[in-house]
Amino acid sequence: MRWPRPTVTALVVIVSFLASVSAVRAQGMPQPAKELNQLAPLLGNWAGSGGFRMVAGQPEVKWTSKSTVKKILGGHFVQDDMELSFDMPGFPPMAFRTIYAWDATRERFRVFATNSMGVVNRSEGYWSGKRLLSVTQGLEQGAVYIDRSVTEAKDAETQEFRVDRSLDGGEPFRFIWGTLKKSEAGFDAATSVVASPVPAQQMEVFAPQLGKWRLTGTVSPMPGMAKMEIGAKQETKAILGGHVHLTSIVGDPMPGSDEVYRGRVLLGFDALNKCYAGLELGSFGEYTDSQVRVHDDKTWTWTGNPSYWGLNQQIRTILTVKENGEVHVKTERTIGASAAETSFEATLTRVK
Repeated sequence: MRWPRPTVTALVVIVSFLASVSAVRAQGMPQPAKELNQLAPLLGNWAGSGGFRMVAGQPEVKWTSKSTVKKILGGHFVQDDMELSFDMPGFPPMAFRTIYAWDATRERFRVFATNSMGVVNRSEGYWSGKRLLSVTQGLEQGAVYIDRSVTEAKDAETQEFRVDRSLDGGEPFRFIWGTLKKSEAGFDAATSVVASPVPAQQMEVFAPQLGKWRLTGTVSPMPGMAKMEIGAKQETKAILGGHVHLTSIVGDPMPGSDEVYRGRVLLGFDALNKCYAGLELGSFGEYTDSQVRVHDDKTWTWTGNPSYWGLNQQIRTILTVKENGEVHVKTERTIGASAAETSFEATLTRVK
């Protein structure tokens, strides 16, 4: 028997948010990292064109694109959605969603990229002059690749980019390149219907999580604090040809606070590391890059290192499906050198 699998993606962000609420009351709302302003030349709607080749020596294939780059969740993150159409009869367009977050601890951008071919990868980005630089590694169709990407803002209306790729340790070659011009038309990967030539088989195990859910429970925002009752509503849907699940979260107003928490979560399969990869983003600027592992039809875990308010944390969330279809959730947390504690316990219930 296959048990229903509700969404697991909201849990880490909700716990992070609740700890943030206490800090907000004492310190005021956190402001977006000023380093995100370096990406300002990339914001807006863009129309692009260029070429690509899958392997060295292959004839060039032309492409065109439309994209939208914007700040999200109160300006704490930058989101880049792109649709790429190829001059290849019968080959469908590809869609991409890329998220940029500033890592204040390591003083660099964290980049989380997904697409409608089922690729999920993470990298680090650096801004140098007018250029955004990053190096990515991953697994695509059984081959290990390493990509070196350079995006350059030429002026207020133009940017150019290029990606050099090495496949399975071979010599680098120019993989994809092009020019983007400011445009009126944009693209939204969350609302566009994109067909994928690659079946999203790895995500089938999470198909029952799609839909609307209600979370109720208790949380201890910080060690030694009394437990607080909390709640949230969330909706999960499949995007990017079914290869990514996107969860939108809205928390209940917190007692004594006018702030309403909002979060977004991306979940896909990381072929290189052979596990599910999750990125949780919150409207107080907190984010977590996590691994999700399925243990059996009734139990799975979510592990990560949340980043917010300068606190070094580790968390493990254990989810257990009950006979009635509800899910029991328990989160264990350490902060710095503190002992592990149960910081969060809740129930997920499907709603219409």
